[in-house]
Amino acid sequence: MKILKIVLLLIIGFRGVVMAQQNNQSGLKEYDISNPDKKFTDYSNTHMTDKNADKYIGTWKWKIGTNEFTLKLEKGQKNMGTKEKPWLMDILKGGFQSIKNGKESINNLSVEPLIGGTEGNPDKIILYYSDSQQHKLLIFEATLTANNTLRWTLSKRPQEWQAPISSVPVPVDIELNRIQ
Repeated sequence: MKILKIVLLLIIGFRGVVMAQQNNQSGLKEYDISNPDKKFTDYSNTHMTDKNADKYIGTWKWKIGTNEFTLKLEKGQKNMGTKEKPWLMDILKGGFQSIKNGKESINNLSVEPLIGGTEGNPDKIILYYSDSQQHKLLIFEATLTANNTLRWTLSKRPQEWQAPISSVPVPVDIELNRIQ
């Protein structure tokens, strides 16, 4: 629940990306979220790194016939604190393009409506998609398979999107190949 609140804050108040070089120069404490043994209570003046997220960065593609889906993910940082007491957190952000029956149905690669991360789990990422036109939130999970494909599945959707599944603007259960 705490992580969901943090991610919702990320979606609502996305204030920009801070370059990693600035962290080292500003003297922030580093905490690796992928290390479950380390307990952490003071978030001020901290950079929470997520080394597990690195393996998901890149461009991924799925294509069957005239249907295709392209997903682009990159690493960024979000300041969850204040300017005076920064609490930087590594995130994954990105966008996608969906083509159905040869026609582009959605393309937000440049807008980057996806935001999320590993949330400390090395085996999967959680990505939150906020559809600003329909004012809806979808939650996707992506896991790396043994043959280095990315399994993309719809994890949760709000009540208003419970039926039909065809109203979800992107594929809900596919395997993508890394193309970049």
